Amino acid sequence: MSTDSPLAPLFEADRLAIIGASERNHYAVNIFKNLQNMGFDPSRIIPINPGRPEVFGLKAYPSILEVPGEIPLAVIAVNNKAVASVVEEAGQKGVKAGVIFADGFAEGGEEGKKLQQQLTEAAQTAGIKLLGPNCMGFVSVRAKLGIWGGELPKNLRAGNIGCIFQSSGMMNLLINMGAKHGLGFHVCASGGNEIILNAADYLEYQAECADIDVIATYFEAALKEPRRFAAAL
Repeated sequence: MSTDSPLAPLFEADRLAIIGASERNHYAVNIFKNLQNMGFDPSRIIPINPGRPEVFGLKAYPSILEVPGEIPLAVIAVNNKAVASVVEEAGQKGVKAGVIFADGFAEGGEEGKKLQQQLTEAAQTAGIKLLGPNCMGFVSVRAKLGIWGGELPKNLRAGNIGCIFQSSGMMNLLINMGAKHGLGFHVCASGGNEIILNAADYLEYQAECADIDVIATYFEAALKEPRRFAAAL
């Protein structure tokens, strides 16, 4: 990782674990394809699956706790009822950042609100910079990180545009249209429910980034920390 930014373990990770990695998990499959297409070193991808010795042709581990060495980023592709315990394990491992795709949290009624509270407490205790849940993830082009639940365009190129979107669908549209027109992107984040990190964190990171000249934003709900966001703006 090249900077000492608090979000470097997320957007500049040089090693990652995919928890819930399986050829039947569409999030894990798309993320692995995106990482391949963007040229991320496959030896730095660690699949976690308790039932498989190998996933995507790579050695798999039953738990993140059994992986040797440091893992800055955990890509968590499990269902909403399993995520809190997975985050607890990631915290025990010393993981600094994580992404959660699962939905069915506060946007899904009372039971979802309870699950979100449990997840929030687990992430806070673990000290993990968490993006999500209920999102499609992020793209960090220069770091070759396509941590995106859908398939990214193969002609995606590095450039000076940053993105902060609350809507994954709208960000997906922008990335695909931008790639078609030859635009280059740096870091694009879709925050989802923003239980730990929020738009202010992403804007602070992008505003300090020398490689970003333009920041595209799209918000559907009130900002979590409007004063911090305004200061970064």
